[in-house]
Amino acid sequence: MDFEEFEEEFKKYNWYGGEKSESFYLIKGKGNVIISCPHSVRLFREDTIKPQDLFTGALGKYISKYSLCHLIYKTKCDKDDANFVQSSAYRDELIRFIKENGVKYLIDLHASSFFRPYNIDIGTNFDKNIKYNEEIKNLLTNTFAEHNIDEVTFNNTFFAGKNAVSNIVNNETGIITMQLEINRKLRENNEALEKVGNAILDIVSKLEKLK
Repeated sequence: MDFEEFEEEFKKYNWYGGEKSESFYLIKGKGNVIISCPHSVRLFREDTIKPQDLFTGALGKYISKYSLCHLIYKTKCDKDDANFVQSSAYRDELIRFIKENGVKYLIDLHASSFFRPYNIDIGTNFDKNIKYNEEIKNLLTNTFAEHNIDEVTFNNTFFAGKNAVSNIVNNETGIITMQLEINRKLRENNEALEKVGNAILDIVSKLEKLK
């Protein structure tokens, strides 16, 4: 699988988005899971342009293609940093879609640097955003382990509180939400990306089967 192909939509405008690009795209799929990629392009935060979360958009598109789940991702660098600002069109549309389409789970994809002390850190706002559900935590850690991804932590560095997409969506809809921070070492080549993508595909499948 060539993840460069999935990333090309963002790369062709140097991760800024074209002049006529929409702020974000929302693709309606099937089922009760939606993948979110709010930093698939560069982000504008506190008057500073910050780098994109490389390959999170590509992962989202890969997962959506092979699971047919719903997907929302940023396509233009503007002032709508949905994981930071108080008012966000991206979050508003996500919340509307969730309420109108029976979505029960949100997986919000983000990227971490090499030096972080984990492979994947799952932000749950100290489990508030997953309704203190141990079954969900076990599903996540066990599934990553089945795909040979260890060093999976919860709320180690980015706990997904305040204006984070997953926290606001949880507050407004009551669904289970989680923020996945993926270390760069799992995003640096196709083999690693495919391993992460397949693990999340498996997670989506298992979430769809939960009562």
